[in-house]
Amino acid sequence: AHVDTYNKFLTDEVAEICKVLPNNKLPVYPQKYAGNIFFKDIINCKLLLTDYNGKSCSLNFVVNEIRDSSTTAALHSCNLPLELKGQDFFLQIPSNGFYQDVHLEAPLKSRQKIKNVIGDVFEFSEVPMPLGKPATIVISKPKVSIRLRNKLCIVSVDKKNNLSYIGGQYQNGKVTSKIDRIERLAVAIDTLPPVISNAFFFFFDSITMQNRIMIKVSDNLSGISDYSAYVNNKWELMEFEPKKGAFYITVPSAGYQQKSRLIVEATDRRNNKSVKEITLE
Repeated sequence: AHVDTYNKFLTDEVAEICKVLPNNKLPVYPQKYAGNIFFKDIINCKLLLTDYNGKSCSLNFVVNEIRDSSTTAALHSCNLPLELKGQDFFLQIPSNGFYQDVHLEAPLKSRQKIKNVIGDVFEFSEVPMPLGKPATIVISKPKVSIRLRNKLCIVSVDKKNNLSYIGGQYQNGKVTSKIDRIERLAVAIDTLPPVISNAFFFFFDSITMQNRIMIKVSDNLSGISDYSAYVNNKWELMEFEPKKGAFYITVPSAGYQQKSRLIVEATDRRNNKSVKEITLE
């Protein structure tokens, strides 16, 4: 409710919306209509930003025209539930799901060659529209073999056709998932397990002198859901840093002997599993 999603979609820059949207329920505003302007004449404005340490900066600017582009006939009230149905899709949005009134119709469908995507891409909105409450999306799929059904998932497709995993479950020829924004959606399949690299040492070449070990991990789509490590058949605590795609193992004070055997296991959200054995030298 604070980010201009249209501007972010076009420019990849984050711009703040200087008004309170109708379904913004945050109780942090000092007055009922904070940030909203209801005049159409020239207005001298000052924007003041202050951080928690009391340091501030300001910007003076002039607003010389405010256009009201609302068309009530084409808008759906954000206070009401909304359902869109088609032969191969169903979208259900609860009451107060949107932050403001929206114009939303049946999606545009397109068949594109996008890696891992099966079937059509459903463009419910060119620009992602955030939701204040989760909606439900159901997309029908042709028959697939039983062994692949749990590999299907709902994904979002950005303007460069990059995929972002959302989730979902397959049942009776359909994939169903909760979503937190309206955008381009599709069904994808994830059959590839995570990739686990060799171990990286931080300071010395020998394992006998290490205090920390890093193992890089990557996954093609759904992301890591579970992981574990064993050194000489003993379970070891392992931390995962998703931003770096790496596991970290803290070496005990007694250290590891050379030729110790490290086994790393990683499973993604579609239950694809990798196991890698590494000899620590």
